[in-house]
Amino acid sequence: MTLGKDLSKIKIILADVTDPLSLRDMTSQTRVLIDTVGPYRLYGEPVVKACIDSGCHYVDVSAEPQHHYSSPVASLVLTDGSQLTSDSQHLGIYSSPVTSLALTDGSQLTSDRQHLAIYSSPVTSLALTDSSQLTSDRQHLGIYSSPVTSLVLTDSSQLTSDSQHLATTRPLLLVSQFMERMQLEYHEAAKQKNVYIISACIISACGFDCIPVDLGTVFLVNNFKGDVNSVECYVELWQNTFMLGPTINYGTWHSAIYLMSEVEELKSIRKKLFPDRGPKMLPTLKHKWFVHKNKAVGGWSVPFPTADRSVIERSQRHFLQHNKQRPVQLFTYFTFPYLLLALAVWVLGGLLLLAAKFKAGREFILKHPRLLSGGLVDFDPSEKTMDNLNFSFTLYGKGWKDKMAEPTDRHAGNPDKTLVVKVSGNNPAYGATCVALVLSAVTIVQQADKMPASGGVYTPGVAFAKTTLIEDLHKHGVKFELVSVKER
Repeated sequence: MTLGKDLSKIKIILADVTDPLSLRDMTSQTRVLIDTVGPYRLYGEPVVKACIDSGCHYVDVSAEPQHHYSSPVASLVLTDGSQLTSDSQHLGIYSSPVTSLALTDGSQLTSDRQHLAIYSSPVTSLALTDSSQLTSDRQHLGIYSSPVTSLVLTDSSQLTSDSQHLATTRPLLLVSQFMERMQLEYHEAAKQKNVYIISACIISACGFDCIPVDLGTVFLVNNFKGDVNSVECYVELWQNTFMLGPTINYGTWHSAIYLMSEVEELKSIRKKLFPDRGPKMLPTLKHKWFVHKNKAVGGWSVPFPTADRSVIERSQRHFLQHNKQRPVQLFTYFTFPYLLLALAVWVLGGLLLLAAKFKAGREFILKHPRLLSGGLVDFDPSEKTMDNLNFSFTLYGKGWKDKMAEPTDRHAGNPDKTLVVKVSGNNPAYGATCVALVLSAVTIVQQADKMPASGGVYTPGVAFAKTTLIEDLHKHGVKFELVSVKER
């Protein structure tokens, strides 16, 4: 038997996302933080803030387009030194008591233990800052300077409110973007601190995502030797030997359902991030909404609405603006060997997408993951089942063998070149994801000189395009292969 390295002397650091001081203590002791605590919609932003404040690089496996803070709510937060008193009758705490009251500036907070039932010391800071405004009735809430600006979830307690007393100007569901919102709100701060913030995911939100498609597109463009107009990505999953049992973790299912329900909310963030639509690339890549037979890998394919398109769009915007590289259009599809199976998934996916738009529908879907996924989703898929699973992303690129002087120049004729590349590996959820995540962090430490000149919030494609991450992934089981090249 070969024993591994003794890690018993490695210090364990305890950090709580509701305690910014503990996060700062953690991030100040490392050069790169690997964040695997999701859902990122609940727990991501405080960690990003702490990393930027400490000058610590950050990578995660998020592909969650939405970043939530929603009810039930269990704490009131003041962002200044105002005094907060309360009456449980008006605050309507009907389950467990409020567990904490927080000030972000360290001012003294006074409270009535009888009314608020605070049985432990309050934490130092739990602030949410967005454009929402929560006003209050001074008589009932006792705020003698500025209004309460946010409500934050800290445990399972439920805070209900009388609109007359709390007078909220919008629902207490604070919705924002995670990946794109982090870029919108924290890119400049990270840039000033020279900190890299990167979502280096293979699996999260809706399944396989960013690194295979984003870096796969980089790999395709680098090998194309011309102008790439469009890429169609076909995802496949298969088992080494037939084995029954779930292969998708419930956390992924949960994130996917909320992704389906909040597509519309993304538009406002994207408009702020990219006020202009960008140049129109011709010929336009048409999205195939129905089941279709594909040329790249064979089989039958259905639309695969993952977060990778958001990642690709941001990468391509960056390459256009900073590298004068023609932006690539991309759509992703999931491929099945049988037509009936593809049709069944297409119908079920449409029904889930429709049901997820309604609260009752989401609750039903989340309560019955195994039933509605055909047994594929569970809380704890076995290691044996996951090791038996393989994946591939086949990227089918079209373009021209000649390269124009400017990225927005139009070619006279139709595309005359196709190039196919494949990204593949084993155990996508817990094998390839871990490899990609750790190698991303190592690359930041060892090859910062090959990354963007300044820190910021970047996609994997932008951050690692000039590094050896693709080669390193290939060496560790995530294969990047050139399949074929055809010219007319």
